[in-house]
Amino acid sequence: MSSLPGKLKWVNAAFSRITQIIDNENVIGEMKRELFSSDVTAHLNQTTLRFDVHGFLTKQVNVHDRNDTIIATIELHFGRKATLHLNGETYLFKKNGFLSREWSLIHDLPGTDQDPEIIHYTTVRTFFKKEGELTVLESSPQNDILILTGLFLRNYFVRRQAKKAAVIAAAG
Repeated sequence: MSSLPGKLKWVNAAFSRITQIIDNENVIGEMKRELFSSDVTAHLNQTTLRFDVHGFLTKQVNVHDRNDTIIATIELHFGRKATLHLNGETYLFKKNGFLSREWSLIHDLPGTDQDPEIIHYTTVRTFFKKEGELTVLESSPQNDILILTGLFLRNYFVRRQAKKAAVIAAAG
């Protein structure tokens, strides 16, 4: 992992399947959702990942590296919550607030209730694009993976919420 600044910007244009990660106007990474699948490919700096979503009622995500080796797993929970297992460590994805404009990736430390927030994400919604910032609060050799995972989870839960709204609207 290369050295990352404390703050990055992310942008997703309207109707686009691509989310770009930007540092000082330079695109340093992106996430791309496959057309007819929940799978996502992503890269940031020298890190390339593929998020493979599977399961029906209980969804799980395998995170693959560029060699297609599973390096992490994500358990998706009800209520827009998720748990990431990476290199023997556990991280929690937590939505802050009702409108999902802020969320956190928290390092779940064993034996303590003082779990540190390691990345904080915010969203600013505009009509033609969604954009926001992410702030890296704790440096780690896993930062690229953690940043991409947090953005993946945000996008996954927003898409899932939109699908539910569409089903409810069609039924009504």
